[in-house]
Order: sequence, then C-alpha cells, then structure tokens
Amino acid sequence: MNQVRKIEKLNEQELQSNTSFSASWHQDYRDTSYIFIGNLPSKLDEEDILTIFSQYGVPTAMKLMRDKKTGDSLKFAFLKYEDFKSCVLAVDNLNGYEIVPGCMLRVDHVRYKPYKYSDGYDANLKFDENVKKMLEEDFASDEEDGDGGKDKKLIKDQEDDPELEDPMAAYFKEKEKESARKSEKHRSSGKQSSDRHHSHHHRHRSSRSHRDDDKHKNSGNVTHSRKEKRSSRSKTDRDEESRSKRDREDDEYGHRESSSRFKKRTSHRGHRSSTSRR
Repeated sequence: MNQVRKIEKLNEQELQSNTSFSASWHQDYRDTSYIFIGNLPSKLDEEDILTIFSQYGVPTAMKLMRDKKTGDSLKFAFLKYEDFKSCVLAVDNLNGYEIVPGCMLRVDHVRYKPYKYSDGYDANLKFDENVKKMLEEDFASDEEDGDGGKDKKLIKDQEDDPELEDPMAAYFKEKEKESARKSEKHRSSGKQSSDRHHSHHHRHRSSRSHRDDDKHKNSGNVTHSRKEKRSSRSKTDRDEESRSKRDREDDEYGHRESSSRFKKRTSHRGHRSSTSRR
C-alpha cells in the first residue's frame, strides 16, 4: 500500500510541475518493458489480466506467479509490453485502481528476471504454456488480418454490441445537426445581405452615374454657352471695330473735303482781290 501511495505522489508532483516526459521518473526504467502487477484478486487468471492490461498496449509476455504444487494464484504477476510507453500508461492509470472492492492494484516498473521451473513437477509450466498459445494466436490473427486487423475487428464488435454504445452519441449527433442548420441559416442570411448590399451599391452607382452624366451635360452646356458668348463678343468687337474704322475713314474723308473746299474758297477770294486792285 505504501508503494501505491508513493507512485501516486510522484505522478501528482509531476502533474503539478508540468514535468515533460523526457524528465519523468519513468525514464529510470526506459531500459525495460516489464511491469509488476501486485495485489491481484485470487480469482483472476492469465486471460483476465491480459484483457485488462491490453487496453494500454500490446502484451508480448505475461507470467502469473502460482504455487508450484497446487497451481493457486500467488496474487502477483509480471507483464511485458511491446513498447515502453505502454508501461508508462499502465503504471499511471492502473496503479491504485480498485479492481474489486477492497482490492487496490499495485502497478510499477520492474526489471524482470525469468522464472526458473523446478526440476520436478511445477504447476506453473502448464499455465505458462497456455499463455504462450494465447499470445501466439493473437499475433497470428494480426498477421492474417494485416496491420490493424485485430483492432478493426474489435471496433466492429464494439459497434455491433448495443451495451457498448456510447450514451452520448445521440446527443452529439443532434448537436452536429443543429450546428449544421445554424451554419446553413447563417450562410443564407449572409447571401441575402450580400444581395441587398449589391443591389444598393448598384443603385448608388447608377445614381452617381446619372449625376455624373447630368454634370457632364451641364458642363457641356456651360461650355457651349461660354463659346457662344465668346463668339458673340468677338462678333460685337469686330462690328464695333469695323464701325470705328468706317467712322475714321468718314472723318478723314470729311476733313479732306472740307480742306479742299477751304482751299478753293481762299483761292477764289485771292483772285477776286487781285482783280479789284487792277
């Protein structure tokens, strides 16, 4: 019991300090894939133990210690996994587990020394041979089914067994359907909003285009009006210039006529004066 508490305390400390796997106390036993299983119920046999511990990995060897004469269980065993990480999982999850009321398992790493059979009769031999056959049959089934064949068969058996059906499966399926409906509704709402925005944007662009056209027309009209005004002003200026020119010409012509008449009168007066003197 003290060893069970000790392992639990180590795991709790590592959990609180967030210790990485590479720095865990488990690494002290990374050179072995054996675990020790103690405080087993006397009624558990080799097949029961394999069934319980195979959920954390693939067992490759197992030795339940029995009385050499009677063959009764001595309530402790050694099990070897295919992978060291399976040992870590088994120790962390099954140590301290109360498999039956008042029977708390002790699971720990161990460096196993092979069991030596007695020269005479040893009841362990018969049970160990049965374990060996069970493991060989399991490996043979894996090879026939291919990689993962045993796991696939196990999954199929679990799916067909109504007692193993997940009670929350129906709830999660309903939640997925509800989520899908909400997502579809959101997409539909987003599409309608996008259409309204596009229509509004189109009307806005159309209105702006009409305003630009009107502005362009007004600008054209203003420009045309300005051109007409400039043309009218130019014509007026030319008319005034023409009238001024004619007026100057008339003035010059009048001046010349007046001068000519003046000269004639002066000449006539001079002639008359000379005639009278004579």
